[in-house]
Amino acid sequence: MSDNRSAENSGSPWKRWSTMVVPLLAILVASEMAQSWVTWQRESGRLGGITTVSRNSLCAVTIVGGQVYYGTVLEARDGYLRLGDVYYVQNVAVPNGRELQARLVNRHKNDWHGPDWMAIPADKIVLVENVGVQSRLARLIAQDRGSAPAPAVP
Repeated sequence: MSDNRSAENSGSPWKRWSTMVVPLLAILVASEMAQSWVTWQRESGRLGGITTVSRNSLCAVTIVGGQVYYGTVLEARDGYLRLGDVYYVQNVAVPNGRELQARLVNRHKNDWHGPDWMAIPADKIVLVENVGVQSRLARLIAQDRGSAPAPAVP
């Protein structure tokens, strides 16, 4: 009986060592791979589901609930999109009171707190689109940047 036990316990040192070290190495490799993936996501601007958008491009960002913000992309990383020079469209009643007219509003000029930029969490973003440089919106924003009153959207 003692011979049996000694045969079971006398496994090669390599076998005992490998049963301890191999799982530890697997955990270490998996950890390094996960860390590399997160670093790649941060550097590529895709963390949190935000697609990569060009910095300094004019974008339309639709958020949960349907509100759309227009602004210059300052940063797209770490689970948020940061916009500068932000606009939105506001419906206002015209003098006859029966019709509504869309007005382009600059948040910096018109909101009480005059924000310079806006960070939108990635989980609140439904859609991000580039605004064409020759689009009606881009022309209205360019016009607004050169004048104080916010123009009406035709």
